[in-house]
Amino acid sequence: MATTTYDKSKVSPKTLKGMATFKQCNALSIRLCKKAKGKPDWVDRSRIRAHFLKAAADQTFTYKQASALFTKKTLPKVYRDAVNSYIKENPES
Repeated sequence: MATTTYDKSKVSPKTLKGMATFKQCNALSIRLCKKAKGKPDWVDRSRIRAHFLKAAADQTFTYKQASALFTKKTLPKVYRDAVNSYIKENPES
């Protein structure tokens, strides 16, 4: 599996100033979901991704905020609380 590195110079200025992208939301959900014995919790991952995508659509989750989360090893409490709130508001997810 090839690894790719992030090259900020290849990202358009419009994207840098905009909302988080689908690829960012997806990658963050995989990176930050709870893991048991090294394996991702796919339900948690799905919920995190759904929250991030909704927040980006609502114009409250920016590209810059998403980029900053890639330095974290676990989902910060403020986002975990927001995901839990999202689940309560959207029980079908």
